[in-house]
Amino acid sequence: MRIRNLRIGSLALISLMMATNLSGQLVKVLHKEKIDIEKRAFYPVLNDKGDLLLFTGANYNGLKLVDLSTGKITQISESEGAGFEPVFEVNTGNIIHRETRFVERRKYQSVQRYNPSSRQRTELVPSTRNLKATLPSTTRSGIKNVPEIRVYSNAQSVIISNNGVEKLIKPFPESEVSGYIWASLSPDKKRILFYATGKGTCIADFNGKVISFLGNIQAPRWYTDSLVVGMDARNNEYNYTSSRIQLVSADGKTKQYLTGEGEMAMYPTASGQAGKIAYNTYNGDIHLLTVKPE
Repeated sequence: MRIRNLRIGSLALISLMMATNLSGQLVKVLHKEKIDIEKRAFYPVLNDKGDLLLFTGANYNGLKLVDLSTGKITQISESEGAGFEPVFEVNTGNIIHRETRFVERRKYQSVQRYNPSSRQRTELVPSTRNLKATLPSTTRSGIKNVPEIRVYSNAQSVIISNNGVEKLIKPFPESEVSGYIWASLSPDKKRILFYATGKGTCIADFNGKVISFLGNIQAPRWYTDSLVVGMDARNNEYNYTSSRIQLVSADGKTKQYLTGEGEMAMYPTASGQAGKIAYNTYNGDIHLLTVKPE
């Protein structure tokens, strides 16, 4: 594997700057790289340090890890669905992911913890027919006096798990939305980010009170406590027709496009600590942006 620096020509750079949104400039794009790993790689996930990246197949089949500093690729799982919502543990750097098996044509899923250093794995959630989320209510990390707050969605509601005690919140009446997806906890562990189908992306407090609306930005991810990255995607009845990576301030007042109109950039992941944002294109290329605050 190698990472190719893509030199942005002066006209292209000017075009990108003009496309960043007239409402303001949140970051400066320093450079853009294409990660040469596989012909069709999707749904990247960066760790907090921005030096490791997970990716999977088009249908979430299999899970691989690439070390961005060395180019080394490690196969973590070949299981179906293993690439759906894998998680880097903040405190340990371990990877939590799903494993799928079929028994008499019935689908069972477990949750595994994988240590990239030792390549050891442990089972966190035994195989079940009704796995709610990749991130279990508590990961039993063994770190004392540190509250384990987890946030995920189960389509009908957003779930906050505090040391295994779950609280379900529904910020909107059921008549106004058809479900909740892409829920996550802010880096400061004080707010919740989620996408309400029929409303768009919102930030709320732990009681479900909506603090801000970010618009129809899909697959949102926290970049920092004050910035969210997602995709401004448009589709017809059958396919996506356009998609651009967009950075939005947490109050929803300032937005900036980070990619051009013709690229079909989707499903971003971010490390604000490292100033990195990665995404995949519709065709399965993964790109990495390095940015800095304006």
